[in-house]
Amino acid sequence: MTDEQLVAIKDILGEQDGSYVSYIKLVCLLQDRPITSELKGEVEKLSPLINIHFRPDRQRYIESCRVDVSKYGYAKRQQSLQELRFRINELLQNKFHLFCKVFIDVCRNDECTADKEKLDTILQRLNIVLLPPELEKLWYSLPISYPVEAISLSKFLHHFSKLKPPKDIGKAEDNPVVQILTKLRGQVVHHWKDVKSVLKARDPQGTGQVPVRDIYALLVTLNFQILPSEINMLCKAFDLHMDGQFHYLSFLKFYTRKLERKQI
Repeated sequence: MTDEQLVAIKDILGEQDGSYVSYIKLVCLLQDRPITSELKGEVEKLSPLINIHFRPDRQRYIESCRVDVSKYGYAKRQQSLQELRFRINELLQNKFHLFCKVFIDVCRNDECTADKEKLDTILQRLNIVLLPPELEKLWYSLPISYPVEAISLSKFLHHFSKLKPPKDIGKAEDNPVVQILTKLRGQVVHHWKDVKSVLKARDPQGTGQVPVRDIYALLVTLNFQILPSEINMLCKAFDLHMDGQFHYLSFLKFYTRKLERKQI
């Protein structure tokens, strides 16, 4: 925390003379979860204190130029071709228009074709990071053109439309974001009404998105059992346009089917 953030916390928890901080208030803040009306106020107070230096241009540059092995840190093993096809098929089903938009944005040429490196960039922007051998395996399974190895958007979509729907293969095991979402299921379901109410209050225009710092503040205020690195990964996954906005409808959708089944 910065000095300014510590001073702000002291102002919230401090006594009138300004020399002491009530540890009773601090313990209550950490242990007791506030009611919905208090929660909205707490998130409103905490959000400005969370200082996130977000520069979309710098983020895009880092994502496009990073070639070190750190980006493969979450891969436990190499995925089979069937598993890779499953992930691509799932991506096309859930984010078809976004995939097409990113493909066209990356492939700025007359034929709108992607080589292997551009395909890797497209998948990275959509939060699918492949190991070099996995990318090689996927690439040569596609109907690429020769002698210049490339594939057009229409040919790519046509190829996956002809494939048989793959079976559900280790979805939660292979995706670290799904692991985090699954880990939070019990806490999100328990505070479902509070979470929805706060997000609605922070998004009065109904855009379906709130600043990333609001999600940090919400998780901290509710004392969710989640690591800072996991919050970073979660916010990055649901920052669909890389502009510092968290698309919470996609986040909540992960839990709605389970809630509907329980109500039935």
